Amino acid sequence: MKKAKFLLINTLIFGTFAGSSLTSCSSEVVTSYQATVNFEYDSDIVTVEIKNAKESYSEGDVISLNLTFDEGYALSFATLNGNEIEDVNSVTLEAGTNFIKIYAKTTGSLSGSTNIRDFTFQAVSATEYGITSYVPTGIYPEVVEIPETYLGKNVTTIAANAFVSAGGISYIKISKNITNIQDGAFKSLSTLKGFEVDEANTAYASVDGNLYDKNKTLFIAYAQANPIEVSLPSTVKTIKGSAFYGANRLEAITLNEGLETISANAFYGCQSLKSIVIPNTVTTIGEYAFKGCSALKTVTLSTNLTGINDYTFMQCLDLTDLEIPGSVKYIGAGVFLSCYDLKTIKLNEGLEELRDDSLSYSGIVELKTPNSLRKVGKNTFAGCDNLTKVTFNEGLEELGDYTFNITKLLSYVNIPSTVTKIGKAAFTACLSLKEFDVSADNTAYKAVDGVLFTKDGKTLIAYPNSKDAKSYTIPEGTETLDFRSFAYISNNPYSESSSYYSLEELTIPTSVTTIKNSFYGGKLKKITYLGTVAQFNKIASKTHIDETTEYSWNDGASIETVECSDGTWSN
Repeated sequence: MKKAKFLLINTLIFGTFAGSSLTSCSSEVVTSYQATVNFEYDSDIVTVEIKNAKESYSEGDVISLNLTFDEGYALSFATLNGNEIEDVNSVTLEAGTNFIKIYAKTTGSLSGSTNIRDFTFQAVSATEYGITSYVPTGIYPEVVEIPETYLGKNVTTIAANAFVSAGGISYIKISKNITNIQDGAFKSLSTLKGFEVDEANTAYASVDGNLYDKNKTLFIAYAQANPIEVSLPSTVKTIKGSAFYGANRLEAITLNEGLETISANAFYGCQSLKSIVIPNTVTTIGEYAFKGCSALKTVTLSTNLTGINDYTFMQCLDLTDLEIPGSVKYIGAGVFLSCYDLKTIKLNEGLEELRDDSLSYSGIVELKTPNSLRKVGKNTFAGCDNLTKVTFNEGLEELGDYTFNITKLLSYVNIPSTVTKIGKAAFTACLSLKEFDVSADNTAYKAVDGVLFTKDGKTLIAYPNSKDAKSYTIPEGTETLDFRSFAYISNNPYSESSSYYSLEELTIPTSVTTIKNSFYGGKLKKITYLGTVAQFNKIASKTHIDETTEYSWNDGASIETVECSDGTWSN
């Protein structure tokens, strides 16, 4: 008896695929204008006869089925036109076509062998099936055999994440018909010792238990119970997406010269990997490629990389320093997000863009940017608790929203003459910043007594948190207080016993007509408005003060007193 047939029948035991076409053998017993009888069953396992067969049938005729199963198999159930037959010895025919399906089951118990019912299949074409999941039941098999066929059609595809719930297996046998294995099909299989590929398979091969394409130019999947040090063959051009995903035992890998692409998620979560040298032949590293490699301490990047894609080194907790080659034009979103020990990063000429969150919550202490840098994205330095100084070179054009959000030790940052755009709340909670240094040649912004304004003086962009003053008067002519321009003023959000300077009183002239949620958090106690209560309500009620008879500050501001020319409100 063929093993593949054994697997097929196990599917029919539980009727997992009831309602799908199950034709392995189809025979028309008789036909007439009144009633016809057709069967579907696996002829290698069961023979089907009608005990009281006759030449023609009519509606209401009752037939009895004679089913003879091979050893190890028995009837699971049968259906007539989709409805289960209660008694195969008494089947009442309907007018027209009578379509009878025979489902079989094994008579033995599960014993750790591959069972077809553990696979979920989906048609990928009119002639092919793919495996979308494998979930072992009963005793976990040591060896999982990928079926060659399902319902008489070739099984050609293994979908992404198909084996994500198959922990505990040791070997996977790839059948001859598999031609498409998607990214991450075998990720996170910590007990997997190796792949075995049918010699007749024209698409794939196994080397030292790991899975490759036939020509060994594509590394597809690492058997994670293999040796903890790996060297790739010289023929490899591409590491497929998620090839080493979740390989917690992997400590070292030697990447071959000639390698060109490291695909997305390739080494995601390799928590024991300590160092990586990326050959200069590599031009592309995909998103999340080394995310969560928490023990990764040293990285040497290819000098032919054109960019570092999103979240590539996110949460590489032990990474301490890095040099970005001059070939790199951009550092993508979140690339070094939460790299807490990354104290030093060298940015070379050629870099044009630091994208959103690229260095946020990293351990960077000081940074000097190259002349080629044009754009710094949103939240780029947000939460960098150790960052004390950033020097931007001429050429920078844009700072994104919340660029320096909560960089509590930042004491110096400059605005070059070339900057034309500063995003909202770019300097929120820079608790140690005493003043802004803006180039006198900048045509968009200026510093007035260390406070950041637009060049025309009409918008106050940001007041430095640690400016040495208890009170501040906004210059006459200022029209707008920008979003969070006084955020966290005199308030250390990490401690109630603040050592920072304290701005306690703020005077606002009547030229101010717009307040854009300027007071976020902080301990600013008193506002003196040089106009009337009615005027102040008009400019403040829609943003900071509720439209009621009493002031109720939003955003956690703790202002106690608003003094106007015709009255005072106290909290």
